[in-house]
Amino acid sequence: MNCTQNYKIDQVTEQTLVVGIDIAKRTHYACFVDDRGRVLRKSFPIFQSKEGFQQLYEAIQEAMQAFVFSAKKKYRVSQRKVQRITT
Repeated sequence: MNCTQNYKIDQVTEQTLVVGIDIAKRTHYACFVDDRGRVLRKSFPIFQSKEGFQQLYEAIQEAMQAFVFSAKKKYRVSQRKVQRITT
């Protein structure tokens, strides 16, 4: 492992919601896990449409409210960042 990879790994904390996305042509699948790799939400479909990505955005927001573990720190994912990931 190089220093850059270690640095990236160190950035994942107990406050991190990890969103894994399996990209496909028409239907993608997403899954939410915590910092230790425990599944917080099983894989669910995301359709290749504006509505599909809006549903993903809403699912991320809901998961953050349910699973982001400290009231002291507020984390936000902007819709623009979600769109960048998926384009």
